[in-house]
Amino acid sequence: MRYALTFVALASPMLLSAQLPQVLPGTRVRVSTATETYTGTFMSQAADTIDVAESGAIHRRIPVSAVRQLFVSQGKTAGAGAIRGLKIGALVLAAVAGLLAVVIWSETGFQAAEGALLVGGGAVEGAMFGAIIGAIVGAEGWQRIY
Repeated sequence: MRYALTFVALASPMLLSAQLPQVLPGTRVRVSTATETYTGTFMSQAADTIDVAESGAIHRRIPVSAVRQLFVSQGKTAGAGAIRGLKIGALVLAAVAGLLAVVIWSETGFQAAEGALLVGGGAVEGAMFGAIIGAIVGAEGWQRIY
């Protein structure tokens, strides 16, 4: 009896962790498995599967045991858009400044430190403009629930 109670006490967290939280049908979700990520509308949940409708009327039946992460949409937010825009803007303008530095260097032979300053300045400027544009446009925010 004592061993049975010890087993139940040790196994309970594992059994509970395999249960997905309840999600209302119609909620926009992102489900990650070991191999793929599905984004769509949550349709239904059974004991062993969940149904997600992706764009194009594609219904996916995903085994609960395969779910690694489950996110629910928080809708479009300015904060998520600003962070996304910051990253994209910094990368794009740093790349453009890097190409510009190569062209200028091949023509004038300026120092590498000047090129690094040009690329760094481009990254900072791109981050600033990207954050502003991203905040205006917005991006979908996600909250992890499993």
